[in-house]
Formats: sequence, structure tokens, C-alpha cells
Amino acid sequence: MWFYLVSHFIKSKFFVFLKLIKKKNIDAGQVLLINSKNLTVKNLNLTKIDIGTVLYVTIYCKISNNIQCNNKIGIVLESSRTNLITCNNITYQKGVLMAEMELHSSRRNIITNNNFGTFLI
Repeated sequence: MWFYLVSHFIKSKFFVFLKLIKKKNIDAGQVLLINSKNLTVKNLNLTKIDIGTVLYVTIYCKISNNIQCNNKIGIVLESSRTNLITCNNITYQKGVLMAEMELHSSRRNIITNNNFGTFLI
């Protein structure tokens, strides 16, 4: 089940809202994963937007090899668990915000020149 908001583009790519999706690769200008499982957000250029990637009530997903630069917030994880954030370039924004989450792994990310790097609520 893919939801495209066709009238809304981010840097000439679709804004993608995914809900109840399993095992898909994603290509978009901004990504919101809601109640999803086993997704990969990889090799995207998510820049100059409010929030690059949001995971809400989402499990077993991977955010990898993305450029998240000059956003208000790079990555938000809320009420999610067992996700992997790896090899991303997260700069010039508020880095990674995590709230009500568990068992996340974050490694080999470049998190520089942000208001905060990783913030746990």
C-alpha cells in the first residue's frame, strides 16, 4: 500500500507517505514511515526540508547512506524499535531526535555542525 501525495514534490521527487508497508526500497525527497516494518531508506539526498526522515511506530527498518543536510531536523524516530541508522551524513540542522524508542543501532554516521547530534527524549 503506497500513498503518494501527487500534488506535493520535494526537490522534483514525490513526497512519500508510507503506512503499513513491508519490505520495500524507498526513493523520495522526504520519507515518513508510519506503522511499517522491514523498509530501507537508502542513498537519498534529503536536503532543505523540515524533516528528512520520520519513523513512527516502525520496526526493523534501515536508514543508510543518505545525505541529510540543511533540514530543520534530520531524522526523527518515535515509538519505534529495532531500527538501524548507519553511514548517513547529517549536517547543519538538528541531527537525530529519538523519543519513546528502544533497541536502535546508530553507527558510522557523520553528524556535524548541528544544534545537537543525537537527542533522546
